[in-house]
Amino acid sequence: MPRLRLTFAWRLALTSLLVTVLGMLLLATALLLLVGRYEAERRTSELLADAEVEAAYLSELAALSDLHAAAGVLVERFASSSVRAGDQVIRIFGLGGELIASSSPSVGYFPSRAAAALIPSPLPALADEERRRYVAQPVTLGGNTIAVIELSHSRGEERELLALIGRVLARATLLALVATLIGSVVLGRLTGRRVEGLRRVAEGIAGGDLGLRARESGAYELAQLARSLNTMADQLQERLQQLQAAAERERRFYRDVAHELRTPLTALQGYLEQIEDTASAEQQSVVESFKGELERLSRLAGELSHPGAPTPLARVPVESRRAGCRCLCSASGSCGAGWDFALYFCGGGCSAGHRRPRSAETGAVESS
Repeated sequence: MPRLRLTFAWRLALTSLLVTVLGMLLLATALLLLVGRYEAERRTSELLADAEVEAAYLSELAALSDLHAAAGVLVERFASSSVRAGDQVIRIFGLGGELIASSSPSVGYFPSRAAAALIPSPLPALADEERRRYVAQPVTLGGNTIAVIELSHSRGEERELLALIGRVLARATLLALVATLIGSVVLGRLTGRRVEGLRRVAEGIAGGDLGLRARESGAYELAQLARSLNTMADQLQERLQQLQAAAERERRFYRDVAHELRTPLTALQGYLEQIEDTASAEQQSVVESFKGELERLSRLAGELSHPGAPTPLARVPVESRRAGCRCLCSASGSCGAGWDFALYFCGGGCSAGHRRPRSAETGAVESS
């Protein structure tokens, strides 16, 4: 099965989508927790404030009449209130945990944990607090607790608010995903084109076109990459120019060597023609061999004067070449002192030498 290869644009898009989803999930979770906590604290504070007011009012009523009668009056007034009706429920418990009065029988007869904490008597059961939020306040008269007043409200509004926030966040997440997908694809294609342009420039430079240059613009990283690519191309072009200059100097050197060789070779050919006229029959074969060597050197000089890769010359000391060689003849007619040019027979070929007379002071001999 062939491996699926995603382009840079799609990899960027998928990465951006993943980051966006994770970010929105974290944001939604944090927002819901914060809103839920805020609403719980706000509603609990409101209930506590209302419970304190109702407890103070019940204490005043109980001072004027019986507790049960005062509780009935309080519950009837509470139930008739348009603000609290249908949402808040008030219940009054005695110190033994018995229910004295309630504005809504549907809540039940058992006190909540908040009310149970203020009731000294043990209780057989507690109210279900999953759907309602409860607060409780003691009712005091003359410094003694005579009852416990409990206020509660439904958690439905809080759940509806959190559900509304969740729906809004879900829609915002969907819009963010669509915007992120479009933006990342567009950005990925633009970046991909930029990278593709750098790749073409690099391939062109690798192909030998050192005049190509990348555009140093765009994102910082891509601009730095283009600048490095251009610097590399400049250095390569400079090195190539240096190599071309070195090659030109080498060719010039070989041409100069060839030119310098032609002059002594021409002189040698002239000397050889003079020697050939006076050479004995025994020396004619050596002269012919020497003429072949001169022709080979002439061809070598011709090769040096043309571009290419000429055969390098090996410089061998003259004295080492003449070791074991025998002087055949010279321009002065003898191989003794005073000659300036001579031919040597060295077994497989001939060699030429130029020697000046001995110096009177040092007795040195110069050879080439």
